[in-house]
Amino acid sequence: MTRAPNLARKHGAWYYVERLAARDANGNGKRRWHRLCNASASNAAVMAAYKACLARLHTAAITPREGDLPTELARYLAIRRTQVSPREANELERIGREIARCLAEFRVGDVRAADIDEYLAAYADRRRTAQRHRHLLSGFFRWAIRADLRRDNPVDSATRVKRPVPRTGAMTSAIFWRLHAALPPAGQIFLELAYLTRQRAHDIRIMTWAQVRDGKLVIQPSKTARSTGASVEIDIGADIRAALDRAQSTAKVRALRGSETPIIQTAGGTAYTRWGLHSMWQRACRRAGIEGVTTLDIRPFALAEMERAGVPLATIQRAAAHASVITTEGKLRQHRGPAKVDATTLPPRAAVDTGRQR
Repeated sequence: MTRAPNLARKHGAWYYVERLAARDANGNGKRRWHRLCNASASNAAVMAAYKACLARLHTAAITPREGDLPTELARYLAIRRTQVSPREANELERIGREIARCLAEFRVGDVRAADIDEYLAAYADRRRTAQRHRHLLSGFFRWAIRADLRRDNPVDSATRVKRPVPRTGAMTSAIFWRLHAALPPAGQIFLELAYLTRQRAHDIRIMTWAQVRDGKLVIQPSKTARSTGASVEIDIGADIRAALDRAQSTAKVRALRGSETPIIQTAGGTAYTRWGLHSMWQRACRRAGIEGVTTLDIRPFALAEMERAGVPLATIQRAAAHASVITTEGKLRQHRGPAKVDATTLPPRAAVDTGRQR
């Protein structure tokens, strides 16, 4: 059996485990794993790769941290930040920090499909989260191939993440008004505007008076800002005007038309944070005795109400600022219920050929 200091066998391969001076949050020393060869290699081949690795670490001309996964991931995320919305950039940063923490001991070229599986196993009960982490890893390793840091994408060979269970149509008219009664005034205005505009909760939460122009409410969805660039102009009808008037009358900071003052304000006069809105929503759900309904359910419910009113699908797509009608279909599907099929009958009887010959 091959023996040498800091030599370890893992996932069908031999590794040299470099002990680093840095320590993690628990005070444990960090390690970096250098892949040497397959586990089936002979002892002589393992020792030759082991000595070559030691020599490379001591005499390499590259910068000490070049090729480390956390370092290269930070370079990749710096590029991605310029291609997505600020909200998506913050989400990528959060996921990137978790990946860098868990895979800190790896160099980019040493990560294998088994390592990806081991990392994603921590999110086995959260499929949507696992999908997001897998997607970021896949994009990173595709970039690493172009940057000549490795030759393949280990995510392609990793176990596929099962699709999340689709949401069902949790929001109904009855639930809408029960929640409306349980929410504070700011929450009621949010719920009304989210339904009447059919836009995402994030865009309603940060909406300002500068978006109210010439009898229209102009919304640039943050999700499409860097893709299709689609924006929506919504005529201010009686219900939207009533909601805006309530927002102005209850504002803590004087709401000047045309200013960047948020329409929906906290007690301090600022826009609600994501978690502040979530907390307010959860308290209202508990007061109303409702479970399983989130702010994500308002938009599909509002779009489904348009479909039930006979609005053409193309019009619904434009109102939702969807680039594809397939996306609109997906939002509507959860509120359509089971398919209705007319009663069927057996095929008409025909003369039976017994096969007898006379």
